[in-house]
Amino acid sequence: MTDMTWPEYRQMMLDGGRAPQGNRSIKGGY
Repeated sequence: MTDMTWPEYRQMMLDGGRAPQGNRSIKGGY
């Protein structure tokens, strides 16, 4: 999946609503 744990991944999705491949959720500010 990713190099994150599932809770971290899920929280990122809740915050950014994008998959990590998009590179726009946390680092991109959505």
